[in-house]
Amino acid sequence: MKEFDDISPFIPYNGGFFISRGIGTHPDRIMDSHELIFVTSGILKMYEESQQFEVPAGGSLLLFPGKRHGGLEQYSNDLKFYWFHFNIADRRGEQILTSLPQCSRSASPEKITVWFRQLLSNQDITESSPVCSGLILTLILSKIAETTDNNHILPLQVAVKAHDYIKLNFSSQISTSDVANHLQCNPDYLGRVFKQAYGMPLTEHLNACRIAHARKLLLESTLNISQTAEESGFNDMAYFRRKFKKIIGITPAAYRKQYGKIHINTE
Repeated sequence: MKEFDDISPFIPYNGGFFISRGIGTHPDRIMDSHELIFVTSGILKMYEESQQFEVPAGGSLLLFPGKRHGGLEQYSNDLKFYWFHFNIADRRGEQILTSLPQCSRSASPEKITVWFRQLLSNQDITESSPVCSGLILTLILSKIAETTDNNHILPLQVAVKAHDYIKLNFSSQISTSDVANHLQCNPDYLGRVFKQAYGMPLTEHLNACRIAHARKLLLESTLNISQTAEESGFNDMAYFRRKFKKIIGITPAAYRKQYGKIHINTE
């Protein structure tokens, strides 16, 4: 009814639920509406203008109209998120958005997920009034503004930076202390937040990167086992053999013998 048209402080447009297949990235674009993203699984890495964001599960990101945004890297296999486009209808909407951190993690992710489902369900009902969608969206944005748990964001950013640093530098024989020094944080703290974010110790991720590289060298190069270990970031042959067998199930020499097909040309 017309007398209810001004109840919602927001003008809802459309939304959806994104499930990654591990390919593609968020498009680079400039929109004429606000976009709210709420991640339910994985980590979404995006930028808006000069700012970069790493949005974890339970985290939200608000993108603004007239500003260029896009993905920082390819979608991960486990990434899932809700998204919704909207604009501000009046001053109440402006006040809500003013109190909303652009990137934050909610202390009530389950409740926000339920409301997003209702929002998308309401969108599919042709006879539904946009006022309903606007009010549900208001609930979501108000809850994000009220229950932001920002203490989770900084540790997650530290863990992600450590993860990316290891992927680039694992062959340099770096240690947990080296990674912590690079990020200017305590090694014990780094170990805790990394395991919290990725479900494994930092050293386990470091060794996994090194063993993956060693497997590649064993199959594609003529380096001997000792050289392969060194090129992969191991300075202890016994430790390399032990870790390789633990992760792959056989020794490096057996792996090369079983799977390697190296052709050496002498002319």
